[in-house]
Amino acid sequence: AVNAAIKGAVGSLGSYGKKLIDEVGESLELGRPAQLISKAVGVAFNPHEEQFFKKPNFRSFSYSFDFWPKNEAEMEDVNKIIFLFKYHMHPTLDKATGGRLFKVPSEFEIHYAYFGRENEYLNKISRCVLKDMNVEYGPGEQYSTFRPGKKGAPPVNTKLTLEFEETQFITKNEIAEGY
Repeated sequence: AVNAAIKGAVGSLGSYGKKLIDEVGESLELGRPAQLISKAVGVAFNPHEEQFFKKPNFRSFSYSFDFWPKNEAEMEDVNKIIFLFKYHMHPTLDKATGGRLFKVPSEFEIHYAYFGRENEYLNKISRCVLKDMNVEYGPGEQYSTFRPGKKGAPPVNTKLTLEFEETQFITKNEIAEGY
């Protein structure tokens, strides 16, 4: 018991000493002397860190779409698609509460299909929300447009990136069901 107490005290002093040497070295602008010494000797301090499970993370999924409309009608379709995603990713102010509360954004159901049937080779996705959306106009770093029309000059290329996040934790039970 005495040996264990001595080892614990020495270990604590070693940690305190390392911290003190590092602080003095930094204040004198010498860098971190303890790191330099450990590198020269070929050893490193063990931080004695551990990981503890707290909770699962919500899964997220990103999808990118590259639109190359051939005419103004197709560009209008692209604008409608962008508008719908933008509209449904944002909350609504609840007027009944004088605008003090939000009504939550729309939820999405995403299914992978092949010839009209669910593709069971791809994982299922539970209900999700659109967490982030990015719209880039023009291929690469070059912005190009069609000739101007009634609403302005539509871009030749539009890239849409959507990031969805599930609204429930996925556990082993859901994984067994194909999620």
